[in-house]
Amino acid sequence: MCMISLMQFDSTEQQPISDTLLKEQTIVQEEKFNKRLLDQYNCYIFLGALFKDNRTSEVEEFLENNVDKGIHDFEGLLSALGTNIKRPVHWTDMGGGYGLAQRQAFTYKQVGQKIETTNVDIFERKIADLSEKETEYLKNKFPGVLDPDNSPNFIQANVENVKLPIPADLLTSVEVVQYLDNPLKTISNWYNQLSPEGLMIVSAEHSWSDWILYEGAIFSGENSPLVPFFNQLEVNKIPFSFSQDCYLRNNPRQTSVERGFCNLVIKKVPETKIELLAKVKKVQTNFNKYKAVYYENISEVIEVTGAD
Repeated sequence: MCMISLMQFDSTEQQPISDTLLKEQTIVQEEKFNKRLLDQYNCYIFLGALFKDNRTSEVEEFLENNVDKGIHDFEGLLSALGTNIKRPVHWTDMGGGYGLAQRQAFTYKQVGQKIETTNVDIFERKIADLSEKETEYLKNKFPGVLDPDNSPNFIQANVENVKLPIPADLLTSVEVVQYLDNPLKTISNWYNQLSPEGLMIVSAEHSWSDWILYEGAIFSGENSPLVPFFNQLEVNKIPFSFSQDCYLRNNPRQTSVERGFCNLVIKKVPETKIELLAKVKKVQTNFNKYKAVYYENISEVIEVTGAD
């Protein structure tokens, strides 16, 4: 567990969580699952590992090429990061609910001594609130997962504008991005708080990229502001990749922004920062309580500074 974060962290540095957001997300959270384990994180992000054949995805191949070969799940990713960094890996999970995924990671022998964890959420979920049935399942399935020492540090804040006390070597967000009022600004904020060569992985079950649009757009993927966003990353040589589903390694294909994607990974280039230039013009919520965010249509959506 990362003891440094809370010791050095002054919670007054965080922007207050608005009553509007709290009321809105209280309703959303009633229907949302906040008890995901690493098993579910793997199913979202490591798509190829779901099959027994030779399947992979763009995001998985990115991690293999940028971290270590043979990474097929979070256990492998965390272990490889710990080996490469040669100190405890600072892993921050945005909107991690009960923090069970991070707790589970501590139960893996090859990972437990290599990580320090922080969970950022607007609601503080307590293990004591789990049902007896859930508690017994977790104790039997993952011995030690509920030990207090395995609890992540907790920051109660809005993930859109949170200020991290320590740069994140790995920053994850699972099933959160679709509820944000300004996803591009949030992704930029997260990127800026990565450690040099840190990784950010943003994931949802559905194609969340379809809901990031230009003002006046009628169809999802139509002239998406993600196109110039990614163009600026490419121009400034910031590595990234995204994937919608998986494919056989001997028959690769590339996911396109227009097709949409579920998973995004970005690697921090030291000294670089991202500033969002485009303003949000409108936010609409659909029947699933997902948000469609419409940005002003300008040629440069973001500005990258500090790049060579």
